[in-house]
Amino acid sequence: MGNNFRNKAMRGQYDEFVRHFETRAKVLFHEGVPHRGNSWAGTFWGGYAGYDRGAFNFDAAAKKTLAYAIYRAGQDCRKADDQFADTCGSKYAAPTRRAS
Repeated sequence: MGNNFRNKAMRGQYDEFVRHFETRAKVLFHEGVPHRGNSWAGTFWGGYAGYDRGAFNFDAAAKKTLAYAIYRAGQDCRKADDQFADTCGSKYAAPTRRAS
C-alpha cells in the first residue's frame, strides 16, 4: 500500500487506519465483524466497499481532509485484500460493493 499524502496529519491518519485494519482493531471491527459505529469507520468501510458517489464524492477541497485519507486507506486495504485473495485463495469477508 502506498501512502501518497504529503500533509503530515493526513499521512498519519492513513497509516493509523491501515494499522487498525491489519490488527482488526475495535475502531473498525466488533467481534471480528466490520462495524460502522462511528463516522471514521463508516468512511473507511465506504472506501473499502468502493462507494464513489453520494457522501463519498470528494471534490478538490474535500480531498484535503482527514476523512479523505481514511477513505483512501479503505480503498487501499481492499486492493491489498484482493491481491491476497488472488494468491492465497481466501479473503476477508467484507461489505459488498455497491453497484454504480
